[in-house]
Amino acid sequence: MLVTVVDSRGRVVPDAVHKVTFEVGGAGALVAVGNGNPHNVDSFQQPRRHTWHGRALAILRPAKTPGSITLTARSHGLRPATVTLRVTR
Repeated sequence: MLVTVVDSRGRVVPDAVHKVTFEVGGAGALVAVGNGNPHNVDSFQQPRRHTWHGRALAILRPAKTPGSITLTARSHGLRPATVTLRVTR
């Protein structure tokens, strides 16, 4: 899932650098995070990442049983964003 920092008009803020924390619940797990910055050496396994050019990425793995995965991205000073995905088998 791509996280994008946008302004009040919905435009990407390319110089936005915000620490984003990811929370996952339900039928799945957070596998990795990233941001595309080749100089960032933070762990891909931690549930947080700074945005780079206003963006960050969370990679999810669905469970082997049906249900829903909920991903929430939070960053200080910004509204949290939540998405729910259905897992089917």
